[in-house]
Amino acid sequence: FCNGRTRMRLEKRLLLILMLLYSFLLGYGSALLGSSYLIGAFLGGFAFSSVPNVRQCWMEEIVPVQSWLTMIFFSSIGFLVPTDRIFSPSILLYGFILSVLAFLAKIITGFLCKPLKYFGVVGLAMVGRGELGFLLAAESKRKRIMDNESFGATVWALLICTIVAPFVFKFALRPHRQELQQE
Repeated sequence: FCNGRTRMRLEKRLLLILMLLYSFLLGYGSALLGSSYLIGAFLGGFAFSSVPNVRQCWMEEIVPVQSWLTMIFFSSIGFLVPTDRIFSPSILLYGFILSVLAFLAKIITGFLCKPLKYFGVVGLAMVGRGELGFLLAAESKRKRIMDNESFGATVWALLICTIVAPFVFKFALRPHRQELQQE
């Protein structure tokens, strides 16, 4: 009933469904054990990451809708922000202090790169990636580990780092741009 191409597509989709089910089960199991469901979901994806058909199907089926899923994710974080207090001086100051600490902590990771002359570029590349921070902050707020003031300050810190980092990164990359293009 199926030609070879249709059969192959069905096999890829079945593998993708198995991977998603496996990720869901690992996520649920992780949550039951008191850990984050995200660890289980990550492990499910990791377990199937080297299976070529799953990778190809992921690229064909999931990546096209990924931008929509990302928008839904960030909207869900936005709904948690305490808008009545987000601009209070204490939250703004706390958020600024957290952003400076985040910048410094992530720049320090650049000292692990080789050759060391790229430490600033590598460290600054780490700063602008706040997606996991938003997710962890939202999860902490939902579980009442973090109060509204701490959540608001964390959102400010993540926003500041995410907005400022690309500009600083571009500046740090400038002296190395020609050298990196030759490699």
